[in-house]
Amino acid sequence: MNYHDDERPKTFMGMAITAKKVFSIAIMCIITIVTLICLPQIFDTVNKGTYQVKQAAWTGTMSAKMTPGIWVQGFGSIDTWPKAETFFFTHNSIFTY
Repeated sequence: MNYHDDERPKTFMGMAITAKKVFSIAIMCIITIVTLICLPQIFDTVNKGTYQVKQAAWTGTMSAKMTPGIWVQGFGSIDTWPKAETFFFTHNSIFTY
C-alpha cells in the first residue's frame, strides 16, 4: 500500500493504535488506581494478641474476628481490642490526702 505521510496509521512498537485501545488502557489504569487506593478498606489483618470487631458499612451488622489472619473488611469500620490487659495499681504519695 502506498500511504501519504498524513494517511499512515499510527503505530507504537509495531502495533496499530486505535481510539478503542487507548480508551481500554485508560479504563484499566483508572480501575487499577481505584483498586490500589481502596485496598486498605477491603481487607484487614488481625494481629496476634488482639481481636477485631467490625460493623458492616451497608447493613450495620456487627461481627468479630478472634483468630489472627486476614479477613474482608468490606469498607466497614473496624475496632481493634487487646485480648488481655494488665493494670498495675500503686500507691503514690503525691495523691495522699
